[in-house]
Amino acid sequence: MRYLVVMPGKSDHPQDVKVYPYDCPQCFKSYSSQAGLKSHMLQHTGNFRFWCEQCQRGFPNRGNYQAHMDKHEGITFPCNKCDRRFNTKKSLRYHQSKHTGVYIWNCVCGKGFNEKRDLERHGANCQMYV
Repeated sequence: MRYLVVMPGKSDHPQDVKVYPYDCPQCFKSYSSQAGLKSHMLQHTGNFRFWCEQCQRGFPNRGNYQAHMDKHEGITFPCNKCDRRFNTKKSLRYHQSKHTGVYIWNCVCGKGFNEKRDLERHGANCQMYV
């Protein structure tokens, strides 16, 4: 079970700590719900509900599938602070936190990260990341 602070600048408030009790048995990822873990497990099993006919990639849900299809159509999201463009709004939001200095993903130890995967990597070595 992992505990992650998800609200920037409010790590001293218990209500701002989100619990991720559902651990993937095959990799280091954790989820806040059984549904999230179930969707993730499709990556390991290959039993996807949505398939791209152009490149034969599979996706566990419609949202991920649609974001992927936007890439094929060349849809991008520009940063208003620099000249970079991103394939998803989520990627753009993570990138923009680099300009503001406000981290989106924060560990209970106080260290902040712009991307969830960086927090997860940090969690492998952090004593406070349960």
